[in-house]
Amino acid sequence: MRKMFFAMIFSCCFFSITAMAEQYHDSMCYEYFDTQEMPQIADLKDIKIYGVKSSGVVVCIGNKSQYFDWLWQNSIYKLPTVYFDDMDNDGEKELCYIANLYQGVGTYSQQLYILDIMEHDDGMIWEEYTFSENDIREQLLKYVSISQYHNMITVAINDDVVYCDEYAQKQIDNVTLLYPEFTVTDNQINVTFSIAVFCNGSVIPYVLDNQIIADIVYYNDSYQLQNIRFSI
Repeated sequence: MRKMFFAMIFSCCFFSITAMAEQYHDSMCYEYFDTQEMPQIADLKDIKIYGVKSSGVVVCIGNKSQYFDWLWQNSIYKLPTVYFDDMDNDGEKELCYIANLYQGVGTYSQQLYILDIMEHDDGMIWEEYTFSENDIREQLLKYVSISQYHNMITVAINDDVVYCDEYAQKQIDNVTLLYPEFTVTDNQINVTFSIAVFCNGSVIPYVLDNQIIADIVYYNDSYQLQNIRFSI
């Protein structure tokens, strides 16, 4: 979903700038979170991001700032991963923001946002794009086939097929793709989904060892999934 904003001025406090195009924060201690009205959650060259405790974040670039309704809080204080680089090969850098939503047993769930920042005569324009988990899964399932027969689960990507019969003694209710996790390597965004199996009426799924990975090709306000494959 695309949104456009004109720059607004916030009273942000600016600290020393670290010359980094990528920043990964592992976690935030509770004492810092508790004592800061707007905790700083990312510090890149010329760009700082502050968390709003009620909801959302404020992105600060120079003396311009803008609020975005992005997720950043979770129960384990794991902070976002943030990149500032040319993600769509158009010669301009974009802000790539990966929020951690929650963790299960051995699983992560993340949300991806991309922000285009452009200078115009009327001021700075911020264009936001949110990568919906449902939209990505829907696009993935056009290429990934999931079926079951007598409790044998079959997952296929073209001629590459994975079979699983370890739940033969259980009542399988549903098999789907969950827990998206995003990574960036050499400006290429990748998404990884776990194959989740719901059994015996449980709301907590089992997760297969195999995962499904796809390249996200982002360009001109849209994206496509390419190079869809199994992780192992």
